[in-house]
Amino acid sequence: MSKNTVASKMEQSTRERVYSNQGNMPLITLLSGSYERILDIGCGAGDNARLIKSINSKCDLFGITHSESEAAFAQAHMAKCWVVDIETKFPDDLAGQTFDAIIFSHVLEHLRDPVEVLNRASKMLHVGGRY
Repeated sequence: MSKNTVASKMEQSTRERVYSNQGNMPLITLLSGSYERILDIGCGAGDNARLIKSINSKCDLFGITHSESEAAFAQAHMAKCWVVDIETKFPDDLAGQTFDAIIFSHVLEHLRDPVEVLNRASKMLHVGGRY
């Protein structure tokens, strides 16, 4: 088996992995106030979205994950969920959209250049938004 074939199989395995937990309640409690639109980058199976919806059912949640399998679960709790590699780009249809808050739960520590990703994400925040 060639090195490229092994790398391709590992990449496919990563895209099919499903990261699911009880959600990150300490992070969610930081979202005090009224948020109408939240982007959850690295949303996994939508566990944080589920928690947010239990607190604020009117909030529109959007997510980005790297796994088709996770997106299938997350979509149940979100207005939209994209599957992309955030280190490469954000989804094209996010251009021009803004959010009250952007969540990075258990994501930044896995990125090669988290500052670059945060800089791009910050352009999607409303004035006064949080991430």
